[in-house]
Amino acid sequence: KYVVKSLESFKSLPYVFENLIQEARFKISERQMRECIERSERIHRNIVENSLAGIYILQEGAFKLANPKLGDIFGCTADSLLGMPFWKLVKPDDIQCVSQLERDRQSSIPIFESKVARKDGTYRWIEFRTVPIEHEGQRAMLGNLLDITERKELEIKILRANRELEAMDRIAEICLSPHEDTDRMLTDLLTCVIAGVGGVDVGGIFLQEGSSLVLRALHGSVEILIEFIEDIQARGDLLGPAQSHQAKDGSERGWISAPVISREQRKGALVLACEEIECLPFLERASMRIGHLLDGSERSRSILSACAKADERGIAQNFIP
Repeated sequence: KYVVKSLESFKSLPYVFENLIQEARFKISERQMRECIERSERIHRNIVENSLAGIYILQEGAFKLANPKLGDIFGCTADSLLGMPFWKLVKPDDIQCVSQLERDRQSSIPIFESKVARKDGTYRWIEFRTVPIEHEGQRAMLGNLLDITERKELEIKILRANRELEAMDRIAEICLSPHEDTDRMLTDLLTCVIAGVGGVDVGGIFLQEGSSLVLRALHGSVEILIEFIEDIQARGDLLGPAQSHQAKDGSERGWISAPVISREQRKGALVLACEEIECLPFLERASMRIGHLLDGSERSRSILSACAKADERGIAQNFIP
């Protein structure tokens, strides 16, 4: 500071020194605050970049910030996600998969799960939550995201196993109940099989009569089913081992079939058009039960026929003088 050599100036020296001290304290405080901010930014940057969860900021539906883990989940770099709309990663058919979870009801932040597409065309299941924030002076959403594909696939397997087990129990109940109408029995069996498989559009049970297959139970459109059967029969592989088939029209509908075996002979086929090709082992087990049931029905009819003939012979003998 510049001080004039005068009595009045010397009298003002304490105030000058006080201002200098205050200014020095302010600069020290400012430097400490700046260091704290820089340290905090480094910590937060390290947390975001090394987090096991995908962290992002959405503004007007597009990514404004994405950490490396988010890029790993979607099979791309984090920079390639910037500016991309979030819903571009979800196909229209999968929007219905977005659902709110009731895992933590005490939390004010809802948790969602969804099925999303990766850059390589594969799908992953994610769990995410978002909170509103202000980013660069505008409203935005801060979110974190976890890859729950392994857990979700295990949940789906458990649900599928429970569903198949319940269907097999119902088929067993039908096997233990007497049936005089074979077509009604086959319709009930087909209903049980469909209940054990997810997303069945068309299905049917065919039995071989002579050199052709005859439809004995139907679910869905008969035109679609017959068109598929005619195409498969031309290749001659419908009565082969349980397998999946590609539709002739090239549609995404998946077809699966399993032979109905009775008395060690292939007597027909169980055919379904469904979304879950993974249910082929269940279809094979169900077709074996149907074959056993047909075998039991044939034996019951043979026994009843023999009893009826024996009764007729007994009545005839009673009338012989």
